[in-house]
Amino acid sequence: MSQSIYYKNHKENIHKFNLTELSQKIPKHCFVKSPIIGTYYILRDFLFWYGTYHLYEYYTDHSIPYMLLYWAFSGFWMWCQFMNGHDCGHGSFSNSKLLNNIMGHLSHTPLLVPFSTWAESHRRHHIGHNHINNDYSHAWISYDNRDNKYILLKIIQYIGIAQVIGWFNYMIGGIDGGHWLPFGGRLWNENYSVSKFRHSVFSSSLVFLQFYYILKVCNFDFSTFIVYYGIPWIVFSIWLVTVTYLQHHDDTIEETVIYGDESWAYTLGALQTVDRSYGWIIDNLTHNITNGHIIHHVFYTKIPHYHLEEATSHLYKYLDEKRIMYKYRYTPDFLYKAYKSMSLHINEGMLIN
Repeated sequence: MSQSIYYKNHKENIHKFNLTELSQKIPKHCFVKSPIIGTYYILRDFLFWYGTYHLYEYYTDHSIPYMLLYWAFSGFWMWCQFMNGHDCGHGSFSNSKLLNNIMGHLSHTPLLVPFSTWAESHRRHHIGHNHINNDYSHAWISYDNRDNKYILLKIIQYIGIAQVIGWFNYMIGGIDGGHWLPFGGRLWNENYSVSKFRHSVFSSSLVFLQFYYILKVCNFDFSTFIVYYGIPWIVFSIWLVTVTYLQHHDDTIEETVIYGDESWAYTLGALQTVDRSYGWIIDNLTHNITNGHIIHHVFYTKIPHYHLEEATSHLYKYLDEKRIMYKYRYTPDFLYKAYKSMSLHINEGMLIN
């Protein structure tokens, strides 16, 4: 599809998209934040995560098939737990900033994620989604302006390690700046705040204490750490990178639109995200962040994860009435789809200035 058709589509229809009007179409209870419900999901995911460890310890002979199952399920439940902290970071867990911070740290610290730093960089992603320069977490590249950074990324993608090292790279410094160590990059050079830095140092301190505790439980044995925590953490990372990538990239360059300063608008960026279903079970267990991502970007501070699916049904009806494109893809082969898309397009998009 040509750039002119995309531009024409948005110029003609996007003015019909009104956030206030849409919010009136969505039932009011979808905007209600319940700390009790949110805490239930945190406890549920912790229970299943730790349950995989106890099952592995108690019922198996630690053979390779059982070990693979343990890694797969343990890493999956770590990913589910991450999504609970994700709500806390957006303030959609509760109306209390203090409670959001407490529960966010409880959810993310066991995953070795410094909650405050991640929440800030992720907030900046949401307020600049699909802007070629202002979007955090995504190094957008215009498909007609490839540079040395593109070549390096292409090598990484082709050898198939982007989904494995992507989250580690993000945490250690990556594109935006350090998360484990809150230094360097635009995250710490743009809109610097002493208060935010203090909160980030606190979150990082908790992460290093957690890391020390995990090593201690493993008797400071590296092989034990790798088997019981390290590889599940990598599986969690693969989930995170895969889901995040597919939420923000369509199947071709032409269908992934990014914007420059003059053309970008909050609603335009939100509607360029993609709703994907990986199957009902995965969608449900991962808190519908896969198939409810557009509405999440539209109202990211207002709708908790347990209301995303219902709110999305009303978003779909609203967009249909306005004849505005709704990006939905059924993607049961999500791991292959992510690898293929990364290999072909990396973070490329059709730039509209």
